[in-house]
Amino acid sequence: MNAVRIILALAVSAVLAAGAWAGPQGAPNKGKRHHAVRGVVVAVQTADAKEKGTDLGSITVKAHRHKKNAAATEAAPVEKTFQVDANTTFEKVVVVGKGQRTTGPAKFADIQKGERVAVVATNEREHRALKVQIIVRRKKGAFAR
Repeated sequence: MNAVRIILALAVSAVLAAGAWAGPQGAPNKGKRHHAVRGVVVAVQTADAKEKGTDLGSITVKAHRHKKNAAATEAAPVEKTFQVDANTTFEKVVVVGKGQRTTGPAKFADIQKGERVAVVATNEREHRALKVQIIVRRKKGAFAR
């Protein structure tokens, strides 16, 4: 009788451990996360005049390549063009200090040449922007606009 209880307890604990290891059912797959491309805006092109009020167009970002190690040679920056459509969300991030950020809404018209942005795209081949963050750095104590 004791052997049956021990086997039953081990089986229940194995099932619970497997369920905890798998995570919640609605959790996204870790392999499908999108990484942001950070860089400086080189060009902004809006859609034709008929659709001037909409958030359609493209953004060209000059992004630096990441170095694998310190001994690597200086990698040349790469320009990537992202298509902006109605599904793209825009956000303005004001960074005051380390860990001090405030976010607010933005729109496609707020993006200007020379601004720092972080663009989350659908995948590496299809450069369609899902989310664009305009990054603004302020010194501590500076008057916020």
